Parts: sequence; C-alpha cells; structure tokens
Amino acid sequence: MDGLGMADNLRFHHRNWIFERVGWVVLGSIALAALFGLFGPGVLGPTLAVTPTGSLSVEYPHFARMQSPLSLRIRFASAPGQRHARLRVDHRYIEGISVEHVTPEPDSVQLDAGGLTYRFALGGAAGENLITFRIEADRPGRVRGRIGLIDADGTTEVGLDQFFYP
Repeated sequence: MDGLGMADNLRFHHRNWIFERVGWVVLGSIALAALFGLFGPGVLGPTLAVTPTGSLSVEYPHFARMQSPLSLRIRFASAPGQRHARLRVDHRYIEGISVEHVTPEPDSVQLDAGGLTYRFALGGAAGENLITFRIEADRPGRVRGRIGLIDADGTTEVGLDQFFYP
C-alpha cells in the first residue's frame, strides 16, 4: 500500500472520473440545446409553416413545454369585400392541445367531421389578417395536425408538427 491509499481507492477514482465526464457531456448538451433554441428562440425554436402560394402561414414553436401557454400566429390574405374567414383546426391537433384563447374572438365555432371550424369577421378591406391561438399541450410527446383556411376555392392547409416535453 502506498502512503496516500490510492491503490485501495483506484476503482472509486475510476468511477468518479467516468461520472464527471458524463456530467460534462450532459451539461454541454443542455447548453448547446439552449443555444440552438430548444428552450426558446433559435434554430430549434419557432417554425413557420407556409402554403406553396403563401396565402396561409402559421408560426409556432416546434418544441415547447407541456402545460405552458404558447401562441400560434396564423396569417392569411383576404380579398377586397371579403366579410368572413373560416379557419379549420383538424381533430388530430385538437386532441393533443387545449385552446385557451383566440384573438380576435371568433363569431362562431362549429364542430364537424374535419375538426373545429372557427368563423371570423373581417373588415372587408383587402390585406393581411392575423389570428392568434393561445394553446397548452395536455400531454407530453409529439402532436401533429393541420390548420386550413376554407374559402370559395376549397381549403388551403398547412401541417403542424410539435413536440411537447414535460
């Protein structure tokens, strides 16, 4: 035995060294994830889903915490003289989230085979419109769905794909 007792504790020191290195990797991974926006704005942060024509776009966080309020910002163009807009959120998406508040307030909300259809009053002037959904996830995991704008030509939709962590 040496004077410091190192030979007796060699196994302990080896395990301690491994534990320390694993801790460094975990802390480094968390720091990198934060830099890339996993916990807020950044590369992994907000996502923009846009139709090919650009007539409908939805900005939403790709990663978010379960039971933490977040916003979906839906933008679409309206034609001159258009008085109403109808927006459909499909069942798959509605099943994974709770809608807390919608701005502006919809005139009506209707449940149909495709999901929930919100009807909004428009001013009648052509231009860009913004609708904000304040939502919370009910459960952790992946939530997918579609949001569509229903007009005389049919439905224009974009897909959403979010991951909610506990």
